[in-house]
Amino acid sequence: MKTDTGAALRLVAWIVGLFILYTIIRTIENHEAAVAQTTHLITPRIWSTICTSFILGAYGSPMYIRNWTFHPNWAILAMVFLPFTLLSLYLPMAITFSWTMPFQIGIHLAPYFEFFPMIAGFGLISGIFGDRTGHSAHP
Repeated sequence: MKTDTGAALRLVAWIVGLFILYTIIRTIENHEAAVAQTTHLITPRIWSTICTSFILGAYGSPMYIRNWTFHPNWAILAMVFLPFTLLSLYLPMAITFSWTMPFQIGIHLAPYFEFFPMIAGFGLISGIFGDRTGHSAHP
């Protein structure tokens, strides 16, 4: 069985980068939690959680990209990135600007608060660098 040393090194570098990124994200979350506890303002913590979740989702997508050339996959951008971006931004914007939420939609979106931005970040990178056939995953 022949191994591809370059692919193995890229995987190890990606894993090390993931640990570094996770450490940075945890540091930001801890800082925002301390600020929220002393100032009683939760809005910055919500926005930092959205941003860090988006970055984490975008960082995860390179595992499924074959070709790093610009080949937009409009289906992924329209059906994954756009709706999940709107869903992930609705709750923090409603809290920031004191919008009323119809049908208590915030209660229904709250469990997915960190998950929606991850999917949006994943969809953005996959949609921008997806190949022409619409498949960006390895077989």
